[in-house]
Amino acid sequence: ATSYTEVGSSIKPLAVYGPALDIGYSPASIVQNMDGPIQGWNTEKGYPAGGLDSRYGPVTFRRALMSSLNVCAAHVLMDDVTPAVAAEYMYQLGATESKINVDGAGLALGTSGLTPIQMAAAYGTIANGGVYLEPLSFTKVLDDKGNVILDADEVRVTHRVFQESTAYLLVDMMTDAVKSG
Repeated sequence: ATSYTEVGSSIKPLAVYGPALDIGYSPASIVQNMDGPIQGWNTEKGYPAGGLDSRYGPVTFRRALMSSLNVCAAHVLMDDVTPAVAAEYMYQLGATESKINVDGAGLALGTSGLTPIQMAAAYGTIANGGVYLEPLSFTKVLDDKGNVILDADEVRVTHRVFQESTAYLLVDMMTDAVKSG
């Protein structure tokens, strides 16, 4: 049985900040970190609860990712990227379509489900300069004489998801998150 787990805030670089950088925003782009209704946010309150940093005001995308600010991720998703575009990025990163909730909570807060292998492949895409490599459990299959019958490099699905510059900037932003987030 395949185990899909809600991925929480670890979806933010994949579904929110990666796509935003890819369409022209930067780590220095500004987003509001304030409670208040967000167009299209589908909860009674109309926006998600805070994050790790409850100070209000404008913050950079870099700070928003570093402090895992939910309101900021929600704004970037709903106002800049759109859930439809974010979901398309997730599918390109290997997510199962039926397990992605194409809404604010699913894509900004991580109520969508991914397997550990899908998460590894998605983050591997960032590490691989933006190119997705289908995770395979073999490198080569040989016959009894040592001839290669199946070569992973020849059958693996691979395609570009993020621009190389986007992958570089995401790594840089996530490094800051690890150092001081």
